[in-house]
Amino acid sequence: MTENYTALYEQHKKAGASFTDFGGWQMPLKYESELAEHHAVRNAAGLFDLSHMGEVWVSGPDAAGFLDYALVGKLSAIAVGKAKYSHGDFRVENSPLRNAPHTAAAVVSSDWDRAYPREQGAFPVLQLKQDKYFPPVGRIDGAAGDRNLICSCPPLESFEDNTAAFEN
Repeated sequence: MTENYTALYEQHKKAGASFTDFGGWQMPLKYESELAEHHAVRNAAGLFDLSHMGEVWVSGPDAAGFLDYALVGKLSAIAVGKAKYSHGDFRVENSPLRNAPHTAAAVVSSDWDRAYPREQGAFPVLQLKQDKYFPPVGRIDGAAGDRNLICSCPPLESFEDNTAAFEN
């Protein structure tokens, strides 16, 4: 597969990113360690490029040609009602993304009924083979429940080191 590079590739590289293939494009996977990124997001901000996950409505006789020109992939090659993944084309209703997250129990079950390989459900990105977290549950309530979770965590201030209480 040919490697393609986004306009920000050199900036990501200078910032110390490690990259992964995403549909033929070299995309940043992480910069330091997962823990360092966790702290950066908790203490400052985290950004994630969602441009490859957007939903766009384009119509008309030249719609496919326009999308091929405007976007990084050749969308005209994807059949209506299908989604393109690095391991094949799947109907949107039974795609790795729609069925994510895949629990460890689902991945090792003898009842694998997905249209995509078990390995793709378990490791949608090759680098996850060495650093995979399997969630204990799948989708909570479709996409709505997954996006509207309520955090019952104590406020961050409750975790601050309170050394003043121990000083004489």
